[in-house]
Amino acid sequence: DNTGPGKWDVGASNPHTGCTFMSDGYHVSEAQQGFFQPCLAHAMTFDNFAYQVSMTINKGFRGQGGLLFRTNSTNGLYYFFRISIDGSYALDIYTLNSQTGKPQARTLTTGLTPAITTHLGTANQLAVIARGRQLYLFANGTYIAKVVDGTFSSGGIGLAVLGTNAPIDATFSDAQVWKM
Repeated sequence: DNTGPGKWDVGASNPHTGCTFMSDGYHVSEAQQGFFQPCLAHAMTFDNFAYQVSMTINKGFRGQGGLLFRTNSTNGLYYFFRISIDGSYALDIYTLNSQTGKPQARTLTTGLTPAITTHLGTANQLAVIARGRQLYLFANGTYIAKVVDGTFSSGGIGLAVLGTNAPIDATFSDAQVWKM
């Protein structure tokens, strides 16, 4: 629930879109195909840390979900470590476009890994370790990638889904953060 120190987003911008605490965890949903739904914890910031959560994609063929970290909620800037039930993963960075002043995404790394469970309704444990410019990505306890990027050195945390080809709903539970 939202009684802890995180001050997580709660509510819906549209029907079947938003961030909701339910008995089985924190649901993040996006009803529109091709849209992105972030849900942020507004009261915590970290620089060097490990962040882990269990994610189950309940619906959303080829939908993606994952961890937001080193977030700046004012400007919509952050890293997004995302996976899909097809076994793919990516680490994206959202920075400001110098011409439009709006956030734009750029993929820092992407690939396929057998470490990701590839079925709707099954949990995947995602983790990221951020130490300075070093960003380490894990799925189900298996190291999958390292990225060196110092664009953001600190910020908040969050969760997100991306409805690639259809609406998506994912449940997140057992979130943990360790400062280093």
